[in-house]
Amino acid sequence: MTKKELKKLEIIEKGFSLMKVKGYNATGVNEIIHLAGIPKGSFYYYFSSKESFAIEILNYYADRLIEIVAETLADTKKPPLQRIVSLYQKQIENYSLNEGFSYGAFGTRICQEIGSEHEQVKEAVELVYNRLIEEHERCLEEARTKGGLNKDIDTNKLAEFIIYSWEGALMRLNGSQNHDPLITFDDMLKHVILNRA
Repeated sequence: MTKKELKKLEIIEKGFSLMKVKGYNATGVNEIIHLAGIPKGSFYYYFSSKESFAIEILNYYADRLIEIVAETLADTKKPPLQRIVSLYQKQIENYSLNEGFSYGAFGTRICQEIGSEHEQVKEAVELVYNRLIEEHERCLEEARTKGGLNKDIDTNKLAEFIIYSWEGALMRLNGSQNHDPLITFDDMLKHVILNRA
């Protein structure tokens, strides 16, 4: 990675650390450049606008997220359905401890703020969800092949249902400031969605 690429990545990482807490609208360019230790002109050297910066952050978020999800869902030491349960249990633990990179509703929040005004941002968020759905569906298809799921189940829709249920639980977590929605999600994932005892 070149020096320029490393600096750009550093700015993206700093911006992400702000936006995941404050959202898009409440995060100013001045805050980003202050945290990154660069002059304002340098920000616009790397990014044409705040919106293009948000797209870069969404791509960065997607790459890190898919890496975590894919690694967990490809762990052949566990049955496919248990991998899905494990993925969310790890994320619930991250939220409880407030540490590590968490799989959260970041894309949804950015899209709610500016997706209707900026089509490219909306498209970037859609790509995040399409990649997530593909990873889940691959694991669910493996479960169906091995007899862990009913053959009539639409694995694409089930993948969407799991992801969107998780997103809803996170939105409630943010609104209520307690972890009960995540515990409910975990219970339902094991007992109802995936028929786990």
